[in-house]
Amino acid sequence: MTRTIGVLSGKGGVGKTTLVANLGSALSNLSKSVLIVDADLSGANLIQHFGIEPLTTLNDVMAGRAFITEAFYKINGVAIIPASILDYSEDITRLKNILLDFTGDRDVILIDGPSGSGKVAEGVIQASDEIIIVTEPEMPSITNAIGIIKLAEKYNRPISGVVINKKRNEKSQLTAQNIEETLNQRLLGEITDHKRVREAIALRIPVVTYSPKSKVSRQFMNTAYRLLGVEPKEKSLKNRIRAAFYRPPKYF
Repeated sequence: MTRTIGVLSGKGGVGKTTLVANLGSALSNLSKSVLIVDADLSGANLIQHFGIEPLTTLNDVMAGRAFITEAFYKINGVAIIPASILDYSEDITRLKNILLDFTGDRDVILIDGPSGSGKVAEGVIQASDEIIIVTEPEMPSITNAIGIIKLAEKYNRPISGVVINKKRNEKSQLTAQNIEETLNQRLLGEITDHKRVREAIALRIPVVTYSPKSKVSRQFMNTAYRLLGVEPKEKSLKNRIRAAFYRPPKYF
């Protein structure tokens, strides 16, 4: 059975697309058949995370200029339907019907939705079976996330969980417990604000591919495990030490 999951955030800049790219790659590493759809039509940048230059995008499909198979790309085991920021359109009404072609064919469909709670976000929620909310551990981001929860409730879509992104060791940031209690939602994962993520974005590859043994890649993998209903195992001390000293191939 295909799980169609909309990934949304209450505000921009929280690293939602970074999460989608790495969560999709992590699920693929766990032998799941994954399709990622870029439905952030006002800020489409999923292609930047996979290093592709698409000739045909979701925009063309929704405008009736192309078939969905023409906008289908596969990178490192992950299937992608990109969007184009150069061809902005708010017409999201066909998205649910377009994705029916892949229902039953994929284990997981991740829809990278826009930030905020506008018309496109509503369309993504309607096209999804469940929702993941991405937030930073700061009050403005948490407050805006409440709007997404209310929108999901409006369309009777369950929240699979919340992912806290860009976590830093700063007392000013809210704790995971603070966020769970404020949003009244379960925590799927906490992702550290890590230099390996920034390096991977510069190289246009997901960090779970670029630096698979790093701490932050493990956090993405643990989030994928929890999404699948499996509590990840604690790494042994030996493996934690190895991860601490691991360095990815030199690109810089």
